[in-house]
Amino acid sequence: MRAGIEGAGAKNSFGVSILLPFEKGPAKVIQDDPKVMNFRYFFTRKVFFVMEADAVALFPGGFGTHDEGFEVLTLLQTGKAPPMPVVLMELPGERYWETWDRFVREQLLARGFISQDDLSLYRIVRSPDEAAAWIASYYSTYHSMRQVGNRLVIRLERELSDAQVAQLNEKFRDLIASGKISKISALGEENDEPELRVKPRIAFVSRKGRAARLHQMILAINEMGRMV
Repeated sequence: MRAGIEGAGAKNSFGVSILLPFEKGPAKVIQDDPKVMNFRYFFTRKVFFVMEADAVALFPGGFGTHDEGFEVLTLLQTGKAPPMPVVLMELPGERYWETWDRFVREQLLARGFISQDDLSLYRIVRSPDEAAAWIASYYSTYHSMRQVGNRLVIRLERELSDAQVAQLNEKFRDLIASGKISKISALGEENDEPELRVKPRIAFVSRKGRAARLHQMILAINEMGRMV
């Protein structure tokens, strides 16, 4: 937590600390800040941590790192958390995440415990600049999504062309339960988010249980946005 807070500064940070007998407490930079929340239980801490996150960066660590990392990946895999970029920060000269990734592929993927698509939920990066660039690119065209009735509405930073929407319909037809992906205007149910009404949108009736594929669709949308 300390690295993220020092990077963003206390003004732009909040802390979700856990009360442990052998820990010193929150990082000094935010120790007396009113935005520090102290939790007794790990599971409630993780709920708040993920609920307020737009991206997750994991650094080499112990059981706690893996607990939080797998929690995030499980929530993304099952669609219980909105899509977001997850970066695994490899330190210079180390192969911590490379070794972890090999375990995931050789033991989880090979045994059918996860799918090939699930591997797209995280990305190994080797510098802070690469991590920041990947997170920024995730929101370069994609902005956010919302379920409205039986339709999944995807809000965008820039409008896609008709040809690009047709490409999405072809490449991600396995995500579509009925009908097709279409460009739409803001729906009445979105009036509680007036600041987002002007953003371009696409929407479709989505199949459930395809969160990793939906993540891949976001990556494709961002790639298309760079060509608009």
